Amino acid sequence: MLFTLAMVTFAGVALTGFLRQEDDDRLLLVIDYPNHWNATIAENGVDRSLSGFGRAEKALLRPDGGVWSLTIRAWKLDDSTNALTVTLKLDDGTLLRRASTVVPYGAVEVSADIV
Repeated sequence: MLFTLAMVTFAGVALTGFLRQEDDDRLLLVIDYPNHWNATIAENGVDRSLSGFGRAEKALLRPDGGVWSLTIRAWKLDDSTNALTVTLKLDDGTLLRRASTVVPYGAVEVSADIV
């Protein structure tokens, strides 16, 4: 599978990269922030909402067939300068990307198109 990953923080930092990985149909999403946060997960055009406090882990399973388009956006609900971090990993724990922001009310977005 070919992973095309792009990460953008609203603090103005952008990272892109490509990763080739065989036979991985499950990813692990980790959102970590010591206060309250909200997030959306968009998979192939279907949006789901999440909210939480502190660290949360969620397994994301690849839908059957075709390209798996995935976008995760998480944002802080306060003016804290604590770091909000979003991490996307392979099921075996291999780090794909990590993005964070310390900007008050800041947001992080992680996208992947998996062929």
